[in-house]
Amino acid sequence: TVVTVMEGPGTLCDGGNKCLAGQARWNPVSYPAVVARVTAVQTIAVCRSTATCLECDRAGEAEDGEDPREAALDRYLGVDGKPIKGAALKGAILFMAEEQMACLRPFTNAVRDAQDFGALGVLLGNIKNSTATLVQSALPFEVTVPTFNLPASTGAGFAQALLQGQTVSVRLPRIENGIALTDGLFSVDDGTLLYGIGYEQMNPAPAAAAFDEGAAGKLTEEEEAMAVGVGVAAG
Repeated sequence: TVVTVMEGPGTLCDGGNKCLAGQARWNPVSYPAVVARVTAVQTIAVCRSTATCLECDRAGEAEDGEDPREAALDRYLGVDGKPIKGAALKGAILFMAEEQMACLRPFTNAVRDAQDFGALGVLLGNIKNSTATLVQSALPFEVTVPTFNLPASTGAGFAQALLQGQTVSVRLPRIENGIALTDGLFSVDDGTLLYGIGYEQMNPAPAAAAFDEGAAGKLTEEEEAMAVGVGVAAG
């Protein structure tokens, strides 16, 4: 499938606006297409090497009386290298680099943390310069948001743009019967769209209430044109 860049540097996706993306078998059976800004999330240093995974696990352990979800965030940093707050994840599409996730395997650990704080999807930048179908045989929780993975070169472009403070917004494809649409195009028959950070005003009024409830809205003519675009898939 493809992830469509709605806003960002022209160098993303090898200069096109459509990035080739792999899917995950744990994705929800159905999920609306999403447009939102991308938020980069890093891991703390001890979570990046299998030699220090015990320290990573301990960093995410809840102390007496602490919310386990809040404790899990202690393993992550924002793009500025500072501890990240759960509020920063709500309504965002998270980007993480596989090379930083040695101690978060299976990747659904990060997906669970993301959805716990209201993220609308997860993008993974692969180590290899190819996409993959991500698989996990059993899950101890219900996955409610989708995960897509990008080739290393594409992911590096996203990481660089986000680290430089540039705004990047993408559209994730709609999922039906556990499979994302493969052409990356939007038409009037593609249903409703879920808007996240940067696009909350596109949700039905009142915007704040609609966003809190995960409401969706139709694409505007301008956005539909941007989604269709003339870009080519990168790989």
